[in-house]
Amino acid sequence: MVPNAALADRKIKATTSYEAAVWHEELSKHGLEGRYPSLVKGINHGFHLGIPPILQTYTPRNNMSIDLHHNAYAENVDKEFQAGRYLGPYSRNEVEDLIGPFQSSPLSLCPKPDKPDKFRAVHDFSFPRNPTEPPSINSSINASDYPCTWGTFEAISLVISRLPPGSQASVRDVAAAYRTIPAHQTQWQGLVVRLKGEDNYAINTHNNFSLISAGGVYGHLADAGADIFRANGVGPLSKWVDDHIFFRGRCTDLDSYNADRAKWNQEIKDQGGMVHVGSRIWFQGKIMPDGKHEEFDEDCSALLRNLSKATEGTSGDHGYSYGDDDINSISDRLGIKWELAKTIPFGFSVPYLGFTWDLSRCTVSVPDRKKHKYMAAIKVWEGKPTHALVEVQRLHGKLLHVMLVASAGRAYLTSLETMLGIFHDHPFVPRRPPRHTTNDLKWWKLLLQQ
Repeated sequence: MVPNAALADRKIKATTSYEAAVWHEELSKHGLEGRYPSLVKGINHGFHLGIPPILQTYTPRNNMSIDLHHNAYAENVDKEFQAGRYLGPYSRNEVEDLIGPFQSSPLSLCPKPDKPDKFRAVHDFSFPRNPTEPPSINSSINASDYPCTWGTFEAISLVISRLPPGSQASVRDVAAAYRTIPAHQTQWQGLVVRLKGEDNYAINTHNNFSLISAGGVYGHLADAGADIFRANGVGPLSKWVDDHIFFRGRCTDLDSYNADRAKWNQEIKDQGGMVHVGSRIWFQGKIMPDGKHEEFDEDCSALLRNLSKATEGTSGDHGYSYGDDDINSISDRLGIKWELAKTIPFGFSVPYLGFTWDLSRCTVSVPDRKKHKYMAAIKVWEGKPTHALVEVQRLHGKLLHVMLVASAGRAYLTSLETMLGIFHDHPFVPRRPPRHTTNDLKWWKLLLQQ
């Protein structure tokens, strides 16, 4: 009776920090309901993640890493139960009695970058890869069905290049962002977690990292949150998944900046407005001298407001249109929880997207710790004569990231890009790099030493 009661309650009311009534009020007040018609329903009863009905129970074993890092595993599972995102533990028969046939995905623990004592729980929703076995959860989901905006390098560069002199930025990170999203009861069959021990399972009731639709489902809610901030006069702002960057200008520049925003809004309309490509939504501005369109992550329709009266007594906020208290006032009402340890206060230089952005000088650079990390990756590469596909992808991805601020690097990625295409149907078979790879990496090492 207890498991039945727990699930019955959860089906009626989802568990989340988000205040559905406040989201409904804000969306209605600012004319945003048409843009987010199902959002409030998702907060109340859970979101659809694209997981199809499961017809046959399938429970592959977890990765051995959960035994190697037992304490981290136990801590993670206990946290999920305490937060109410896991229900159980149950036996296989109990899970089937409660929600029907189900499918679990192998769980592993991966060290967090730069935090060797911290681990991220990752479910392999792309398992199994063998076509003779049941299809993986991810194989049934199309990411383009779950689009959202992304504060890309191009979008952030455009915003910063047009900010009035003296503007500042602050960076905030949403705590456990994906796990704040409740999943609709019809999705639980594909989210079940196999726990340690024989015949031991938990019903996971929330969105999960590594699910193909996870970023888009969370991103849709984050887009609505960003639009609510803008509609309340806070901005401009952008986001990359759960990382938010808030910009603010001086009150004396607000009228002229709003006039610019109105001009950009008209230009976006003239160019056709919103663009949906794959899992990304963006707004197309005018054509630049290089033939490309300006890339916005909003339509610039919201007018920013002077909220300085609410922040007059706050140190460092004097003269600016809004401050931390204004952000907190809105996020507290909506139920958005920030990871306070990751907050970067308002200033003229902030880290974002792996770069350091200097608003005063309008420059962007690779921070030293990233340069050291990428140099170390090249050194590891040079220590081996052959490499599997995943190794090529990792090194290429790092250097491609640096290329955003060192465009000359495009000419020195060609060898790695050639290598990406030689694996065909054998991605795990190590291959020798093309002969020019050594010289290309020598160029990258010289660059990273500067």
